[in-house]
Amino acid sequence: MRELPSSSPKFTWLNKQMGSRILEKLDRFVANADWCERFPNAKVSNGDFYGSDHRAIKVQLSKHCSKARETVSKRFMFENKWLLEDGYNEMVSTVWAKGEAAYSLPDRLTSCGRLIQAWAHENFG
Repeated sequence: MRELPSSSPKFTWLNKQMGSRILEKLDRFVANADWCERFPNAKVSNGDFYGSDHRAIKVQLSKHCSKARETVSKRFMFENKWLLEDGYNEMVSTVWAKGEAAYSLPDRLTSCGRLIQAWAHENFG
């Protein structure tokens, strides 16, 4: 594991005490060699405090990094309106039941999510 340096404010923590203000670098972005190889153009920056005493850490991945595109899939976004559609509950139950008992929970969720996305694309475009 190695730290990826930040390009913005050096300090990531603030004690928020009046009169004895302390700033420290407590938060860091670290990655292993495999991650660094997949995302060679990643840029790390520190955000604002957003109501916390720690700055948010922002990691920007290059849109033009072919290695990143190969490994990052579109994030699954659930829509509550699907619950109101005829056949949705039956479709999910059927998909979930198809999984073998040996399937892990993450495998079942991934499989179910892919089929729900395909169903949503077919029904809602």
